[in-house]
Amino acid sequence: MKLWRRHVTDLDPGLIDRLLAGDASADDVVAAAAWAGTDARREWVMQLLRANSAGETEASGVPAEDGGDSPFKWGSAPIRAVMARRRGARLATDAPAAPVALAVISPIRQPRIRQPLLVVAGVVLLSVATVGATVEWALPMFETGALFPAREYRTSGGQRETVLLPDGSQFTLAPSSRLRLSLLYGRRRREVTLDGEGLFSAVSDPDQPFVVRAANAELTAVGTAGFDVRSFPGDSVVTIAVVDGHVTLPSVSLAPGDLATVSGSNTIVVAPHADVATWTGWTAGRLDFHGAPLASVLVDLSRWYDLSLRVSDSALAHHPVMASYDNLAASDAISSLAASVGAQLVHQGRITTFVPAPED
Repeated sequence: MKLWRRHVTDLDPGLIDRLLAGDASADDVVAAAAWAGTDARREWVMQLLRANSAGETEASGVPAEDGGDSPFKWGSAPIRAVMARRRGARLATDAPAAPVALAVISPIRQPRIRQPLLVVAGVVLLSVATVGATVEWALPMFETGALFPAREYRTSGGQRETVLLPDGSQFTLAPSSRLRLSLLYGRRRREVTLDGEGLFSAVSDPDQPFVVRAANAELTAVGTAGFDVRSFPGDSVVTIAVVDGHVTLPSVSLAPGDLATVSGSNTIVVAPHADVATWTGWTAGRLDFHGAPLASVLVDLSRWYDLSLRVSDSALAHHPVMASYDNLAASDAISSLAASVGAQLVHQGRITTFVPAPED
């Protein structure tokens, strides 16, 4: 707590007052930016002050201050009591306060949160005292990084993206995928959350293991490791293919060549000596299907080519597909697939439907 106070108390109290009141001059803004520098904690404080100065409590998903005796009024006794319990310390009740609120924000627009359960929703109330410029807040949440907006990487249909992280680790996202990491990444922990598919190359750091969360699965790279993780919405399992190094799941250690699935009930199934190249070939533009039903293949191809592919017949939807598409154009891949499953194509705008071919 002393370390955090030091980063706040060395900012001019008068400057804070002007920022909070919306009366800051251009020189004040320059001075505040210079004070924040490259320190993440100071920059976080400046985000709060800028939001308050611009009157953005509504835009950040926090309802504006209400009047009367509402139990959720900023600075009310119930809210202050909740914050005191979280911090394990008493809040001062004899100092006038001008509370500020901040919702967790990412570079990609997030849904607005208008629920009053502020602490549960990840919103923290700060009381900025006019004397001493001390900030009262929930330190445990700062320690875990829960207060910091996450950096987010997202690919659209037909797009892939490779990102090199500051620690030397790297990941490649498949189309229609999203990966989030905290701004504290590499400072206290290295944790990322994946929705979709990604190929990871994690460098070793004994003090900060590389952790990937996908749906209900959590895997940790042991030392330097390369592995693919797939967890798209609608997938019944999370799939992990280990290319090199070792990866651990709860109670299970995976070696190179292992292909593991984690079900919604946390059942882990491991297939050793698998052909993991079929799971990572997408990074080089190659898609391999070995007996997957047509309906599932069409979902993958829709993401890959940014199309809308459908199948009209239930029996055709379950037809197994044995095919490999190596950097084929969309029209060539779809025509080849239709011929292999005995279907014809019906085009309507962006929608292409597979229907059973008429019998001769």
